[in-house]
Amino acid sequence: TDKKSLLRELWLAVFAVADADESGAVDPDELQKLIQDVLQVECTPEKAQDIFKEYDLDGSNLLEALEFADLCAKVFEPSTDTFKGPLVAEKEKSPWVPPDSGILDIVFECPPSAASVDEVGSDDGVELILKLLAKAETPSERQIIFDVSCSQTDIFLTGEQA
Repeated sequence: TDKKSLLRELWLAVFAVADADESGAVDPDELQKLIQDVLQVECTPEKAQDIFKEYDLDGSNLLEALEFADLCAKVFEPSTDTFKGPLVAEKEKSPWVPPDSGILDIVFECPPSAASVDEVGSDDGVELILKLLAKAETPSERQIIFDVSCSQTDIFLTGEQA
């Protein structure tokens, strides 16, 4: 599909950026730098090693392109295991489309359970999603960014973040 092709190209481009020494593979240091520089999320060497333990299938301590693509797909692509219905605009009762401009008012609904301190989204992460949405050039790009950032995750925000 068109979306799968776009995501495949995106993961290859991200892989090329991550492979700073152009060796054809990403080492733990390159992954750590990518996470910190691009996602603007703190990543310790230990966290990078933990990621490698899960996705370095051949035990080389390097992520080749396919292993890297598996990592990106699992983290960023919507799950096909669980059906999630489309977001619906409450007033119009039609599929929700990210707006081109203006103020976005979102109502978050979740089961009544308290999130742990580790589960609350960082302000940096929320700000990064907003920046990515603002930089998107087309409604379809905004939709993809929104879908990817909200899939396969439970998002917990503080009242101030929401």
